[in-house]
Amino acid sequence: MLQRFAAKSVLRLAFLGCRVTGIVYAMETYPGLWSLAIAYTVTNLLEQAAMALLAFRFLPGLRLSRRLVDRATFKQVRGYSIDAFLAMLAGRITVQTGAIVVGGFLTAAAVRHYAIAARLVDMAKNLLRSVTTTLTPG
Repeated sequence: MLQRFAAKSVLRLAFLGCRVTGIVYAMETYPGLWSLAIAYTVTNLLEQAAMALLAFRFLPGLRLSRRLVDRATFKQVRGYSIDAFLAMLAGRITVQTGAIVVGGFLTAAAVRHYAIAARLVDMAKNLLRSVTTTLTPG
C-alpha cells in the first residue's frame, strides 16, 4: 500500500491483538467452532475495512467504478488470482497432509499434538513472511 509499511504494520498488529482477545473471550464464554468462526470473521472483516479506509486516505483520488474495469485488466488479475489461490491451496495441503498421515498410523491424540505443533510452525512461517514482505521492494 504505497510503501506505508508503518501504518499497515500498526493496523495489522492492532487487529492481531483484537483477534487474539476475541478468540480468548469466545473460547472462555462460548467454547465451540461457531464462536471461534465468528471471532475470526468479524476481526478479519473489520481489518479489511480499516485497510480500505487507509487506502482511500492515502490515495484521495482513488475511485471505484464499473466503468474502469476492462477485459485485459480483468484477465490479468484473474490470472494472478488463480496462481495465488493455487499456491495458497498447495501450502495448506502440505500442512494438512501430515495430520492425515499421522491419523492413519497413530491415535487421535497424536493428531492433536501434531496439529498444535504444525500450527506453531505455520505461525512462525507467517511471521517470517510478514517480515520479508515488508523488507522486499514492491
